[in-house]
Amino acid sequence: MARERILVVDDSAEFCSLLTKEVLPERGYTALSATTGQQALRLLAEKQPDLVLLDYQLPDISGLDILQQMAERQPMVPVIIMTAYGSESVAVEAFRLGARDYLIKPFDVEVGLAAVDRVLAQVRLEQEKERLSRELEQARQELEQRVKELTVLFGVSKSVTSLLDLDRVLERVVEAAVFISRADQGALWLPEPGGELLLLCAAKGLGEKREHLLRIPAGEGLVGQVFRSSQPLRRVATPGEEGIEVTAAYQVRALLLVPLVMKGRTNGVLLVANGRDRPFAAADEAMLQALADYATIAIENAQTYQATDEALARRAEELAYLYEITRTVTSTLDRQQIFDRVAVKIGEMFHVEGGSLLLLDEETQELEFVASWLGSTEPLRGMRLKPGQGVAGQVALTRQPIVVNDAYRDDRFYTQVDRATGFVTRSILCVPLLVQDRCIGVLELLNKAYGPFTQEDVERLSNVAHPVAIALENARLYREAQQLHEAKSRFVATMARELRSPLTAIKGYNGMLLSGAMGELDDRQADLLRQIEAYTDRLITLMEDLLDIARLETGETRLHPEPVSLAEVVAQLASSLEQRLLDKNLRLAVKVPPRLPPVYADPQRIGQVLNSLLMNACLYTLPKGRITVEAWLQSDPQERRAGADWVVVSVLDTGIGIPPEDQPRVFERFFRGDHPLVQHHPGRGLSLSIAKSLVELHGGRIWLESEAGKGSAFHFTLPVAGRKQGRKGTDIR
Repeated sequence: MARERILVVDDSAEFCSLLTKEVLPERGYTALSATTGQQALRLLAEKQPDLVLLDYQLPDISGLDILQQMAERQPMVPVIIMTAYGSESVAVEAFRLGARDYLIKPFDVEVGLAAVDRVLAQVRLEQEKERLSRELEQARQELEQRVKELTVLFGVSKSVTSLLDLDRVLERVVEAAVFISRADQGALWLPEPGGELLLLCAAKGLGEKREHLLRIPAGEGLVGQVFRSSQPLRRVATPGEEGIEVTAAYQVRALLLVPLVMKGRTNGVLLVANGRDRPFAAADEAMLQALADYATIAIENAQTYQATDEALARRAEELAYLYEITRTVTSTLDRQQIFDRVAVKIGEMFHVEGGSLLLLDEETQELEFVASWLGSTEPLRGMRLKPGQGVAGQVALTRQPIVVNDAYRDDRFYTQVDRATGFVTRSILCVPLLVQDRCIGVLELLNKAYGPFTQEDVERLSNVAHPVAIALENARLYREAQQLHEAKSRFVATMARELRSPLTAIKGYNGMLLSGAMGELDDRQADLLRQIEAYTDRLITLMEDLLDIARLETGETRLHPEPVSLAEVVAQLASSLEQRLLDKNLRLAVKVPPRLPPVYADPQRIGQVLNSLLMNACLYTLPKGRITVEAWLQSDPQERRAGADWVVVSVLDTGIGIPPEDQPRVFERFFRGDHPLVQHHPGRGLSLSIAKSLVELHGGRIWLESEAGKGSAFHFTLPVAGRKQGRKGTDIR
């Protein structure tokens, strides 16, 4: 991956630091940042970044103003707008000014990276397309200029040199030769790639005799003589002579042969002949030689154009396949899917009979066949090669590609694979899978359908191997991270369960002591026991939160959804919080419409979410403050046709609010703000993270709006009951 330079423009230095020093460099990008609009404009002019992550709200000028100024410059740098407002009008205006994408803050790191990768991939494809177009246009212009020069030089050759299709050029050359020499017959031979045979490429007036002239040895007969000597030959049969023998089955009364010479090399032979006694004159020879010279140039141009066109077509096809392979293998972290997709795509890109993908076992240094495609033979999956064994083993050791075009004559070839599968290997192309100069496996192709493997094939397969290696390494790292994450979650869950039992016992015994069951207590003893009770409750709650986190991480959390009345859930919670609200002199307002349809949710879990939000509001709202719970139906006309209605639930308070720099982290585990009131209250920073996971488990989403010193508003959505859900009590994990 190229190290594109990305400019992050955001008024949060912490956010900029996270992206520029950790997230983007880990993905292979070079990053720089600006916290004001003016600084961003200066860096745009000085550093010329490849992509800009631009915040909508900046302290001096807005992101749209910067977009406006960027739009006036050409070429415009791709921009992804970031905003916490989610306004449709802002998005429309941003896209109108040229923004490529739109992110709503806070956003997941992987979502942001996916947007960056997507936009840069589009830019790379656009640049590659533009380059190919320029090259094709340049080639076309050069060839057209060549044709124009030739048509000016000799008028009779106009119809020949104006063509770029090789077959039509050859036909026109023969037609023109017969016409200007007033001959009965004409033919043109070009040498085959090896040069040992001359192949008939175009003819006129030969009839059935054409079959006897298709292949002529380059060193035999009159045609071979002209080809070897590069000199014209003009002959006429004498009155007593039966004819001039071109081949044993083809005789004529008069003939004229001229070589097609280009840069001192004979590229073909042009013949005109008469079956009657009309000899060719010196003027005919001069005209035909001039035509041959122009024909040589025309043929060369046509071949060059054809080769260029074919090369461009191959290059475009290769890039398309390479992009498709890269997109396909990097769209999954499942190793088996990568194996299967690589096999399909490489089979389409390379014309081979088979191939294999082998991965290196780091402990044994053996290569294991993890995927193979060998026609109708048995697959090789599970077979292993020792270090250095076979061509694949040598490639893994040297980390260099190897081409073998005669397998059974090469000592490196491991014949046991053929014996095990019944496959017959003729040729091999094998390249290493490298990740940061470390070999993780090899990619092997077998039996090219047309000719031997070439250096071009090596380069093409090496280009494919790079994204495949990265995808496989990512899959390995992801699998290891998953295993570690699951092990950590299991450990946390086990410890939480082990601690919960003794804590419950301590709470029970402490309650007995407080009740006086073990004897009367004085005031100091009672205070100490109440402190023990409070700390025990706090630890039990922590254990429950840790268990919830562990269940969510391992996918063990079960929902039992059913139609639920939000009004009833809110009423129960309001009743349970009544004393706490009175103690702190807080007012609670509930605005849930009586006709609000029920939601499809787990009542216990939704109560847990609402309780977390209400407890937060109680803790961080000052006395005489107000807390409001609202709910309303939200319908999207387009989604409603599919039955996609949602209820939005909001918990609003007039508390201390959340600073902008803390808002992106509010739903992170163990995050707690620096406000003195937050630090005064003991907490674990888990409840909002758990609430977010539970809402998302229901298919909804949760977000917040807050202003420091004025309060906060937490919103989340739940599906309306009746949207093709499962029956009551269905488990959802």
